[in-house]
Amino acid sequence: MTVSGLTRQALQGDVAFVDALEQMGCEVKSSAKDITVRGGPLRGVDIDMNAISDTAQTLAAVAPFAVGPTRIRNVAHIRHKETDRIAAVATELRRIGQTVEEHADGLTIHPAPLRPATIETYDDHRMAMSFALVGLRTSGIRIAHPECTAKTYPRFFEDLEILCGRRECRRQESGGRGQKPLQPPGP
Repeated sequence: MTVSGLTRQALQGDVAFVDALEQMGCEVKSSAKDITVRGGPLRGVDIDMNAISDTAQTLAAVAPFAVGPTRIRNVAHIRHKETDRIAAVATELRRIGQTVEEHADGLTIHPAPLRPATIETYDDHRMAMSFALVGLRTSGIRIAHPECTAKTYPRFFEDLEILCGRRECRRQESGGRGQKPLQPPGP
């Protein structure tokens, strides 16, 4: 995937997330005009995410696809965001079958077979957006209350559908709660 207009010199410090992906095994190429990330076999990492703590949930959502555990460190302060993000991520990873150790400053994810589940978002836009990635590779993942992304990215799910080249992901009403079903790409 290439993101035009994003460079290593971007003012947004979270661009360093590509370094975490590179440590996990992705191929990263950057130029003066863009950054390209290409997936590959992933390996677990031990990483201090203090400087890019807003991306810790996303790395945690990628961790189940790695070989070996992933330890996210030095993000104790994310317990005081929209929700206790460490506890919320641990809970939702367990819901999809992962073994998770919660630490005062982060968590360790031990990959295990993934199972279908409805992911609670805790009214936290980053929970919805991060766990949507799991739904791209795993059948049966649903995001409860996808509208929480309106805080920062109201069109997130629509743009994700376009990015993935499909439009079959539609908002459904289930028991009075909006849920976004996500299907992994077909063969």
